[in-house]
Amino acid sequence: MLVLRCTQRTVALDKHRLQQHLERAVQLIRRSARTPLRADHVHEVDVGVWCASDATVRRLNADYRKERHVTDVLAFGFPDPPVIEEEPGKPLMDVGTVIVAVPFVYRRFWRTEPAATPAADFHRHLTGIAVHGLCHLFGYLHDTEQQQESMQRMEDEVDAQLFGTAAASTATRV
Repeated sequence: MLVLRCTQRTVALDKHRLQQHLERAVQLIRRSARTPLRADHVHEVDVGVWCASDATVRRLNADYRKERHVTDVLAFGFPDPPVIEEEPGKPLMDVGTVIVAVPFVYRRFWRTEPAATPAADFHRHLTGIAVHGLCHLFGYLHDTEQQQESMQRMEDEVDAQLFGTAAASTATRV
């Protein structure tokens, strides 16, 4: 189950479409044989995605990472994700929450894209930023070149599945 929370009011979003794409992304990442966090033993995974303001992300980045600036995405996962069984025989794993600074992502996207770029491309870009955070929740890292390549492959596969074409790899986020 994916819970999408939008508290930022700066950028208009198609929340229904974003929810659908992110739910599909979670399933694709979860079912990949390469995904570090194995969730095969649970019926469902629980993930939160929060579309937040720059101020919220700046505060969280300062509180938890000691970085006093806004960043595009934060991922708060668990070293050992809790598994609960609300329904008998249907265990649920809480893998964590991704927080996206939507206004920051929006400004950066339009600063680097040509003016003729369709707005749909921003939705794709925003989805890709959230997918990067989801990959972190499922154990992907980018500390080494090998880890970075593995994570980028997963992100590109999800993008191709969601949008039907190969993406130009997004800039590496660290």
